[in-house]
Amino acid sequence: EEPTPEVSVTDPIGWLFRHPRSTLGSELDWSWTGEGDMEGESTGYSKLLEKLLVVLSPKLSVRHPPPHGNTLLADIFLEAPHLPLVAFQRLHFHFCMASPASEAAAGASGGAWRDKMVVGMQCLEELIGKRPAYAGKALSLLLYYSSSAAQSQIQSIAVRLLGNRLFDKPHLRPVILAYAHNNLQRLTELKLPASEAEMDEKLRKKIDGDVQRLISLCLVLCMKDCGFLHHIFVAFTKCHYYVAKRILFDPFSQLILNIAHKPEGHQVLVNLVALHPAGAELIALKIIRLIVDEEDPALRPLKTNLVKAAKYIYLTRSHEQDVRFLIPVLPYLTKDEVRGRVLDLLTQLPESLMDTAFGRLLLGRSKAADLLGPDGA
Repeated sequence: EEPTPEVSVTDPIGWLFRHPRSTLGSELDWSWTGEGDMEGESTGYSKLLEKLLVVLSPKLSVRHPPPHGNTLLADIFLEAPHLPLVAFQRLHFHFCMASPASEAAAGASGGAWRDKMVVGMQCLEELIGKRPAYAGKALSLLLYYSSSAAQSQIQSIAVRLLGNRLFDKPHLRPVILAYAHNNLQRLTELKLPASEAEMDEKLRKKIDGDVQRLISLCLVLCMKDCGFLHHIFVAFTKCHYYVAKRILFDPFSQLILNIAHKPEGHQVLVNLVALHPAGAELIALKIIRLIVDEEDPALRPLKTNLVKAAKYIYLTRSHEQDVRFLIPVLPYLTKDEVRGRVLDLLTQLPESLMDTAFGRLLLGRSKAADLLGPDGA
């Protein structure tokens, strides 16, 4: 059994490079050139390796011919007798964080930065798998990239590596989960004005980007462990209202539909909706709407149980009988269930919600036949 690597989940890159924590969305100052001794390392060896990585960087991303198929960069990191901290700094700066601007300044061709970024990330994955002594350092960089503001490309690659491949390794799972939990905590700490009307366009774009970066890894982990969705529910209740709404955008909708098709997803979704924590009403409603509006026959059992869950919430969980939970499932309620109190509450809703409710009530009856039978519909 491999030991769980030591990593700071609150500030992985600051821990790695002994640098003060950077604010979300800003990049660290990489003006340090390798002068001086770090952690008692051999300065001469560190400088030699640094120069090798810098001077040969255009050639190190070229792959060997098959069947080897590796890169010179990976060879150096896998076979070097010692990897000083400066090696990780240069891997970060010259490869993983390569950009069109940095490569243009170096006179490289247009797409070279993308090749460098990809082989840099692959090098980190190789290190984690084959050199346990350096797994913590490599994992620290990947965690940082997974919520980095620098580039959307590097963030998506890091999220896929962490969520789809490295999460399956038992010794890495606790660190990745802890980092995802920290991202959820950071979501709850995003500072916004009390009123949405006080937010200008620049602030909206910044917050939208912050939410996307911090939630991405969490959404991918939910596909590996559906139970992690509960932690998103809890964080949702603590977020600013604007942040909470942004969590429910398209990636979340697709996640719910993907979970709904997993064998264990049915029970997870029903339980989360029926027993959602106070303050998570919007997220529970989102799930009900998404599933009941799906036409996929494979989701019919889940749809039936979510209709029951919506009625359960209305009857037992909301003190003032929150009729919003019945709006998505109105086509699936019998005439007797809609008459009386429910109809009274629907007519007291704000106009936009009342229009939606009666639209579903009057136009959605054909949907109900499968669940209720023609007589009930």
